[in-house]
Amino acid sequence: MHGKVTCLDSKEDEILALPLDDISQPSDLNISTSPLKENLNTDADILGRRIVNISHLFNAIKLIDSHKPFDCSFKDMRIIKEIKYGFKSTFVFKCDMCNTISKISTEDENMMSINTAAVAGFINIGCGFSHLQEITCALEVPTVNYGTYNKEHRTVCQGYELAAIKAMDDAAKIEAELAIQAGDIDTDGTPLVAVVADGSWCKRSYKTMYNSPSGMAALVGYRTKKVLYFGVKNKFCSVCARVKPNETPKKHDCFKNWKSSDGSAGMEASIVVEEFKQSESTYGIRYHKLIADGDSSVYKQILDARPYKHLTVEKVECRNHLLRNLCRKLRDLTTQKHSGKLEHRQLLGKKYSKN
Repeated sequence: MHGKVTCLDSKEDEILALPLDDISQPSDLNISTSPLKENLNTDADILGRRIVNISHLFNAIKLIDSHKPFDCSFKDMRIIKEIKYGFKSTFVFKCDMCNTISKISTEDENMMSINTAAVAGFINIGCGFSHLQEITCALEVPTVNYGTYNKEHRTVCQGYELAAIKAMDDAAKIEAELAIQAGDIDTDGTPLVAVVADGSWCKRSYKTMYNSPSGMAALVGYRTKKVLYFGVKNKFCSVCARVKPNETPKKHDCFKNWKSSDGSAGMEASIVVEEFKQSESTYGIRYHKLIADGDSSVYKQILDARPYKHLTVEKVECRNHLLRNLCRKLRDLTTQKHSGKLEHRQLLGKKYSKN
């Protein structure tokens, strides 16, 4: 037999040391090739693989071994049912000697649910339900259904949201302490914090312009370099879009929170202004300096909104954006013939930063 060999007996090291050509039959490894149902004392169809908490499984087997009243052993028990809930399985055993019914779960109830952990892992790598199905199918592991996936997805997202809110609240407290230490305090004792703000939305051009129906913006504390606020605006909801005129959409989680005619570009300014208005009520601080790119629309809307009665927000141009714009202009000069002689443009191309 040629190929990879998986050893299951106690002589694993000895077998791995043997050349593959010396292992001609599966019996050499003490591995049965008969179907699983013939190997296992079971009345149920137990097929495929399972994800188990191995320590919990072994301990559970020990607990039902040598059970009362006749001190029957685990070998006298047979599986009569498997109860599946996503990746979690509960096996029901019945003793042939005393008819005792026992259950063994594949996971420890004190740990995070395997379904929640799996969905969280796939969210973190940017995958979804279909990807989860494909991988578990290849592994021959029973997977979660769509309803269970959505339930766990909501649980994970709610957990992420709570963790993000706490992290931003902690960052704001640190920013306030650093502002007080630096003497950046308003006349009424409110800490004054400088923030870096920027936003984005997808924009493509395939002969026709396309702006994403979603946009985001974030405010980062200048001293801590930590996020103080993160906002998302959506001008499209798939459920609402399917509703016919004069009909009311069914009850759902609607993410449409942007109806302005300013387009996608206005989302960034709206999110930033929104956070400036609620900084006092949320964190007890004021943003007195805005560090951002050369886009004047955001700063103009902040000035028009007047988030603070006796404080005018100061605009500071972001050095990184200024440097990037300068490099772009210099790069354009090296490719334009009317900018100068070729040797001069080549010399300029070697000097300016390409980062």
